[in-house]
Amino acid sequence: MAILPGSSGGPLLDAGGSVIGLTVSAVDRGRANLNFFIPIREALDKLAIELKD
Repeated sequence: MAILPGSSGGPLLDAGGSVIGLTVSAVDRGRANLNFFIPIREALDKLAIELKD
């Protein structure tokens, strides 16, 4: 998926609407756009955030 400049930190959602990652950056190299995301579990662990069921 393409992400626009300024979208860093935005959510990456799955088909069900659950957050599965956070937008980090995008690289536009001609016809190949590379988008980078941090998996949500890694982000939560790094921030020491625990989700309650």
